[in-house]
Amino acid sequence: MAGQAQKASAKASINDTACKSCGMTYAAFRKSGRFGCAGCYEAFRPQVEVMLKNVHGAVTHEGKLPNRLAAGLLYKREIEKDKAALRKAVDEENFEEAARLRDKIRQMEKDGEPTASGAPVQEV
Repeated sequence: MAGQAQKASAKASINDTACKSCGMTYAAFRKSGRFGCAGCYEAFRPQVEVMLKNVHGAVTHEGKLPNRLAAGLLYKREIEKDKAALRKAVDEENFEEAARLRDKIRQMEKDGEPTASGAPVQEV
């Protein structure tokens, strides 16, 4: 019985959360489905992130890309991901992994950005 009372109290507390800019409560947002102002995005961020994850399976929008842009963007994303992994490997003093990632990044940058056909674009 105490567990149900705690859940009810927590739910009431969340519903009473209010935006500091416009005063809209989370309960009012849920009822209307619309934010009152830009400050509501920050005020209700934790609840909205949970809601987005439940509805869409993620909190970031990946979207679709035209084929002519996809190859280049995926190439840039992979390099950024590898650079972040390289920084982490160096911080963790995992130098073998860092060297592997460094070499991979250098090779990708040397080969150039691929086109929609998959062939790399060589910079002149």
